[in-house]
Amino acid sequence: MRIECRPLPTSQRTAFLSKNILQQEPWSYVLFEEAGDYLVTFMVAGVLERDYTVLLTAPEKDMQQRDRSYIERLVKRLTDNPAQLQQRRLRVAVWPEQAPKL
Repeated sequence: MRIECRPLPTSQRTAFLSKNILQQEPWSYVLFEEAGDYLVTFMVAGVLERDYTVLLTAPEKDMQQRDRSYIERLVKRLTDNPAQLQQRRLRVAVWPEQAPKL
């Protein structure tokens, strides 16, 4: 099952990711793996709806591998803490078909 993605404008597209989706909750988040890294992209609703992508740390990756519900708690924690989210987010939200801009 694939999540519907919002494509980047052609001018911002680069190499494609492997599309190795590990876990997803439609209209909420998608966790995927690329070159051994885990990335989670999720939507935050508010005055404006925005998408964010965060690269998981090694301890977060280990925790997610042991407990599949961890990613939901991580997304909630980041959503509830805008300062932490702003520090960790990638410059451009990435869905599995898009390459990250770190």
